[in-house]
Amino acid sequence: MSYRDDNPQCATCDAGLARQGERWICEQCGGMLLGARDLEYMLNELSPDDERPIERRLFPASGDPHTCPRCATVMTRMKLYDFNLECCSEHGVWTTRERLELLLAYHTELFQKRTSDATRVLWLAAVPLVGALAGPINTIISPWARRRRLRKHLAETTPKP
Repeated sequence: MSYRDDNPQCATCDAGLARQGERWICEQCGGMLLGARDLEYMLNELSPDDERPIERRLFPASGDPHTCPRCATVMTRMKLYDFNLECCSEHGVWTTRERLELLLAYHTELFQKRTSDATRVLWLAAVPLVGALAGPINTIISPWARRRRLRKHLAETTPKP
């Protein structure tokens, strides 16, 4: 008896999937099935200040989902930022290589904006007396400002229960 797991087919174009480590990749259209924990690990590596589990990052999305390449289950359509993903509770996340690259680049950009020294309280340097204190004040305020930006980011990117 042959199971779908034995010869997974692409959820998008029905071509055969090639296994590359823990991922299943379609050489024809660039679709890929990667473990949800793999995606979570990538996101956490790119922004070490935000270590939420993947489940706390995904929002429900509309649209017609595909069936999982490894089982006959209809995947759940989810959104991470503005990127649509399809999730199988057992086998992981279906996306394309290009979408994954764009998602990770956007995630990195958000982290850099959140932690950038350019967003410090630079207006202090404009006041002559306070200008001399700008360095020490920025040193004190910077960690607080980073935590504040992280809280704001988490509030904006975490689905409400």
